[in-house]
This record gives sequence, structure tokens and C-alpha cells, in this order.
Amino acid sequence: MRIIAVDDEPYALEELVEAIKKAEPEAEVYDFMDPAEALAFAKEQSCDVAFLDVDMGYTSGIEVAKQLKLWY
Repeated sequence: MRIIAVDDEPYALEELVEAIKKAEPEAEVYDFMDPAEALAFAKEQSCDVAFLDVDMGYTSGIEVAKQLKLWY
């Protein structure tokens, strides 16, 4: 399973990744602080699950989710 985690706050992202790895130790977890980088990755690599921060400065997790939904 390939999972992306996106949050613009480093400590929140670190905690999120740790929680994901604890829940799914076999998963490939990719973390991003920049939503644009996450989208570039997801465009090239399919992902099964995305954990997205809702408020990330210049964009929101909702907008990222809409784009992922279009692709998948």
C-alpha cells in the first residue's frame, strides 16, 4: 500500500507519519510539506491513501483531494 501524508507543519507531519507507520507497518509512506510536491509525486506514482491537512497556506487539502480524485 502506498500512502501520502501532506501537512505544512513539520511536527504535525512527523506525528502523522509515525501514526501511519504504527497502524500500517508494511505500507510505503511518503511525506510532503508542500502540496505541489505531493501532487507531482501522485501524478507519477499511484497512491492508495492520502492524509491531507485541510489548511496549508496557499492551498487546502480539499483542493489537493479534488485533484487526486480527478486522477484516480
